[in-house]
Amino acid sequence: MLTPIVVVGIAAGIMVFVGSLVAVFVLLHQGGSFERMAQEVVGLPMPLGEQKPLLYDELLEKAKTLSIRLKPLGHNKLLEGESIYVRDFEASKDVADLFAISNGEPQGGIFRDLIFDADEMIWKYLPHGPFASMDDMKEFYAHDEVDARHFVVVYRKSKQPIGMVTLGEHSPRNLRIELMHLWLSPAFQGKSTLKEIVLLLLKYLFDSGYRRVEWRCDGHNVRARRAAHSLGFTFEGVMRTHRIIKNCNSDTVVFAAINSEWGVMEEHLQHKLRQELKKEEGGETESRKTR
Repeated sequence: MLTPIVVVGIAAGIMVFVGSLVAVFVLLHQGGSFERMAQEVVGLPMPLGEQKPLLYDELLEKAKTLSIRLKPLGHNKLLEGESIYVRDFEASKDVADLFAISNGEPQGGIFRDLIFDADEMIWKYLPHGPFASMDDMKEFYAHDEVDARHFVVVYRKSKQPIGMVTLGEHSPRNLRIELMHLWLSPAFQGKSTLKEIVLLLLKYLFDSGYRRVEWRCDGHNVRARRAAHSLGFTFEGVMRTHRIIKNCNSDTVVFAAINSEWGVMEEHLQHKLRQELKKEEGGETESRKTR
């Protein structure tokens, strides 16, 4: 027969054991171990010895024919959305307008005379900019990169440039490309514009046969990380101490969209875009009523 002292000792031991398990669980959860384990499972073959899936012949042929040098959209060809369109960048035509809206000086009309810190609002996490002069900007963007091409984002109603985006890190043999260096005038940040740009470009790229579109950003760029999640990109990991940008260490956070998920992602983007456009249209109507 167990004495009361022994029973108390056993109970205390059980409590210590359970308490230790709970403490370990909490520490693992707070430290992100479960999240990391879940992330590491992504992409692993489920059955042992699972064979890699073969690609469709159409994709294999596409990979053979694409050039490393990205082709322009073409003369007068646009990627048209509801409120914006995307077209090829032309240095001689676009630099003056782009410099004016990205240097922090107030611009009227659709730019609402906003005065802003250009580095903080646009260039902080990009490897280039802010530019001291229009000539500096023109020299940078006129540089011909083999695996990248710049595009201009234009507001449809006024036909004025409001930002830029680059397609780069082009790997035609792997049907892979990166959506990069996207910036917008502060007057168009936090609106439907970003979603529309991404929707137009992803549709163009996946319709062109690409299998993977990457979105990479600086580890400290919280806005870009949140945007990637909101847009439907899948988080894939962090490359620590990956680059040196403007004399600072830069971890690179990697997100991606792949062709097999595009149908669901397209519906997600279209739904969010419709909601935001409706909200913005309602805001403009109220603004006109109060004038």
